[in-house]
Amino acid sequence: MKKHLYMAEAERLYVVEQMSMEQIAKRFGVSLRTIQLWAQQGDWRNKRIKHLSSVANVHQELYLLLKRVVHSALSDINEGKKVDATRLNFIRSLAPTLLKLKQYEQQVEQEKQQNKEQLTEEMLTAIESLLNLK
Repeated sequence: MKKHLYMAEAERLYVVEQMSMEQIAKRFGVSLRTIQLWAQQGDWRNKRIKHLSSVANVHQELYLLLKRVVHSALSDINEGKKVDATRLNFIRSLAPTLLKLKQYEQQVEQEKQQNKEQLTEEMLTAIESLLNLK
């Protein structure tokens, strides 16, 4: 496989799949330093941040949409109006997905808290590099 193909796949693994640089280096059989250089050249960190932000925005928009539809249906029920089947089906079909999204977001938040408490190999290597210890 050519270098540019490795780089593209490594970037995808880091940005989208949230793999660590150490995991990517092991997967491709290259040094951690090589992955760090690729990440720096490709601005992977900012791409990861943008990706996570866009995913969170989609989840938030879905949540807000479902909330509006539920409030609308409840308002109709309280006013003695019939709630149309389309809205009820929408609520029924989207609610389980949002529950899974909420569980996922809670898991990600827990992992973030755990990661804040631990220095990863990636962080240690970056610190060593900055301090010219290696």
